[in-house]
Amino acid sequence: MDLAIIRGNFLLAAALILTLGAVSCSNSRSTMTPNPSNIARLSDEALEKLSNSRIYFAHQSVGYNILDGLQDHLREDQRLKIKILETTDATQLRGGVLVHTRVGKNGDPVLKIHEFENMVEHGLGNNADFAILKFCYIDFDGTTDIEGLFARYRQTLEKLKTMYPATTFIHLTVPLCVRAKGAKIWARDILGYLSYGDAENVKRNLYNDKVRREYQGKEPLFDLAAAESTYPDGKREGFTKEGMRYYSLIPGYSSDEGHLNETGRKIVAARLIEYLAALIQSQ
Repeated sequence: MDLAIIRGNFLLAAALILTLGAVSCSNSRSTMTPNPSNIARLSDEALEKLSNSRIYFAHQSVGYNILDGLQDHLREDQRLKIKILETTDATQLRGGVLVHTRVGKNGDPVLKIHEFENMVEHGLGNNADFAILKFCYIDFDGTTDIEGLFARYRQTLEKLKTMYPATTFIHLTVPLCVRAKGAKIWARDILGYLSYGDAENVKRNLYNDKVRREYQGKEPLFDLAAAESTYPDGKREGFTKEGMRYYSLIPGYSSDEGHLNETGRKIVAARLIEYLAALIQSQ
């Protein structure tokens, strides 16, 4: 027992030393100047087509962060003229507009799928050029049935794609959370244990892997998780457990553990604008 205590104290001391260096590196990297937006490089034609598109976006809290980021870019680039409107009235989906609604409730991703399906079937289907359903990080915990949830999502989207061929459905990866920091976390890393919040981020990563395997290169997919976890220098924020690499939200992009701050929201919104413009140009 004494040896175990000594070993534990040694590991905690070592972890504390590592943490001081790690926090310094993490802070310096997370406060780096973000990648300059490529929106300015997009052609007037591309942005005009995007501004004239009809987009339906179903979401919850992080969705509002992304929409705030879109508003930031609308103020900065006068060529962007996307009208953003929160409404459940399908008749408003005309002209160039991004209609968005809350669907379901956080913690119940199946209900979000169901309400998204209902919204599409009650007026949005074939009237929207693009339709997007975004889950939230809080929809996933250590007990989430990844296989069952993805099967339900895939089945519903296959049905909607068949029913509404005029609408392009864009798949999204799930947003991530910031990984906890500190001496205890490093100690648990050394011992090979999952730390606070890791189990949830593992589930999010596993779900995202399924989304990428199913749709990447085959159907429209915006990798929200990649936008949240990629530094300006191309490195990814994350952690390794049992030889597997999992990604997490960059601390400098977040206002808390999961929501996006002004820096994060502008970066994610810029990636989304660039993605949508390229998708429209390719059609």
